[in-house]
Formats: sequence, structure tokens, C-alpha cells
Amino acid sequence: MAKTGFRFDVKKLRSKLGGLANLRADEFYDDVMEYTRKSLNSVQALTPTRDYSTIRANQIKQYDYYVNYIPDSHKLTDPSLKIKGRQHWLYFRGKWLNASDWRLSSDAYAAYQKLLSEHQRRKQTTQASFVKGRAQARFLYRKTWSEAAASLGLQISTSANVRASTTRRKPPVAPPKSYGQTHGGVTAFSVTVSTPFLTQSPRSRYQTFEASEIMGSAQAKHLGEFQRSIKRRLNALAKQ
Repeated sequence: MAKTGFRFDVKKLRSKLGGLANLRADEFYDDVMEYTRKSLNSVQALTPTRDYSTIRANQIKQYDYYVNYIPDSHKLTDPSLKIKGRQHWLYFRGKWLNASDWRLSSDAYAAYQKLLSEHQRRKQTTQASFVKGRAQARFLYRKTWSEAAASLGLQISTSANVRASTTRRKPPVAPPKSYGQTHGGVTAFSVTVSTPFLTQSPRSRYQTFEASEIMGSAQAKHLGEFQRSIKRRLNALAKQ
């Protein structure tokens, strides 16, 4: 599981701090956590959403399977119904039968009617609503950073789309959650962020970025501000 993060180490500072030689790294807890919060806020904004056109094209195909392959397009069961245009094919007792010509035995016809009823029920879900519901998953990559922030007790700005983002797999299988951890406190204090959803193998065809790279960009954006806050705290501690 890949991790990213940052570490504040006071070992090298102690020789220069004189009277502050016993300084603990966790004296800078607030500064490190604020740097973490701002970095997570920025990395969420920098993380691309899944390409909508690709999702839409894939889900239009899935809608066709959902409506026209009864009960399931992934597994052939007996009986099953496959509809292609005006052609209705019934798989019944190990054979494919052309249900469109109505030359079916009474028991095959009964099975066909039951499957056809399910086909009509599924058609009540329009293609547009089917695609829209599943396209919400395009924000899952951004959501992973807000999960990490929440695990650290931090709040970052998230849009309604990010908060509502959810997997649409059937059966539902939620992606692995991201989380953050703090370590140390005496000579060093560090924060690590684990993003298993963004680093899993094989990589999803929708993911076109490296999580570590965009996190590095987010950290660099706030590094100068973080360093200035550390300097201010050192000056304040030296005056105590």
C-alpha cells in the first residue's frame, strides 16, 4: 500500500537552539496538522475526476445489457432472455429458442412471459437516469482525500458531488478507504496518508494520474507558508 506524507524532525535543530535543546517535535503539532490540512485541500482540487465521456459511453453499453439481457448479461442461467431489436431469444432447458415467432411450448412460453415482464420493468428506468446515477462515481478519486482528512480529524472543502459520490457496482463494493496517521512526538513528528484506492493494482482504466505526484505538487504549494510558521513558533518559544 503506497503512502505519502511529511515529517518534522527537531534533531538537527537542537544543537542550534541552546536553551531549547529539550524541545519536543510535537510542540509543532498545530503547524504540521495545518500544513496537512491545506495540502489535502489542495490535492483534492488537483485530483482529476473520471472522464465523463468515457463513463457515459461505457454506461450506455451497460444499460443495454441491463435492459435486454434477463436476468444477467454476465452469467447465462436457465431460463434467460436476450433481446436484440425485434428478436427475442429464450434460453430454456439448455436450448436457444426464437421466442419472436411464438412457437413455444406452454412451459417455455410461461418462462418467456416472466422474463419479458422483468424486461419491461427495467425499461422503466430511462437510459439518461441510469447513466446519471452511475456517473456520480466519477468523483470517487477526490473523495479519497476527504476520507484521509476526516480520519485525522481535519476538515477540508468538499463539493456536494464529492460528498455524494458512491460506487455503482452490482453488488455494491465500496472502494478501500484512505486514512491518515500521526507518528512520533519527541524528536520527530510525522503524518502519513495512505490511499489504497489510488494505488491499487491493476490500475483502473479511468485513472490517468499518480497520486504521489499530485500530492507532491499540493505540498510544494504550501511548503513556504509551513516553513514560515515553524520559524515563527521557534522565535516565540525562544522568547519564553
